[in-house]
Amino acid sequence: MKIKSIKIFVIAFAVSILIVSGIALSIKNSSLVSGDAFYFMKSVGEKIDLHFLTFNAQDKQEKHLMLADKRLNEFEFLIDNRNTEFLPLLGTFNEYRKRLDSAAFMAENLALIDAKFVANIELVYIETLNHLIRLSEFENRTAAKDLREVALQYNSRSMKRLLQLHQYDENNTTLYKSLIEQLYEIASAREQEMGPEQLQNFQKAREVLDQGVELEYAHDLLVSTF
Repeated sequence: MKIKSIKIFVIAFAVSILIVSGIALSIKNSSLVSGDAFYFMKSVGEKIDLHFLTFNAQDKQEKHLMLADKRLNEFEFLIDNRNTEFLPLLGTFNEYRKRLDSAAFMAENLALIDAKFVANIELVYIETLNHLIRLSEFENRTAAKDLREVALQYNSRSMKRLLQLHQYDENNTTLYKSLIEQLYEIASAREQEMGPEQLQNFQKAREVLDQGVELEYAHDLLVSTF
């Protein structure tokens, strides 16, 4: 009798897990944000999808970037539409950083396995560049400051890695110069907000980019202007 009860309990528990997982997966793409009653179910659904339903390492790396993008959307919604408390913003910020860190780490390790995965490092750079563009358009610039610093951190990390891998490759160097030029354009929109030292670095970055040699230095100069 006792064994039968245990079996019933195990079956009931397994069924409940399946039901909860099904519900979680069904709302993983919903518009719920941190602080909402069922947001934890959305998080569970995302984690199930990421860790148990995504088997390819490259796909998993790209999903980390996708989740970072989602957290950015949620953060923007929270600061623009709700008189939100500190904790939902902090949780969203930490998740954003965590996803970018995982995406960058996986991309770098994939590139060590096979050179074709260098494209995944490029993807980190391009995505964080897009994030910087969006963050520059946030109405609440102050609230976006910490997110911008995180995006800059991983943008810089990915570019440094790309330049290390292709420092003698003319074609890729040309590509990376064009990507840094895009960062220059983002920085130029903030020129009126720059202090004297930032403005000096911004102008120096232009000179270095025109020379087309010390691209990492040019990138560092631009990062310092934010």
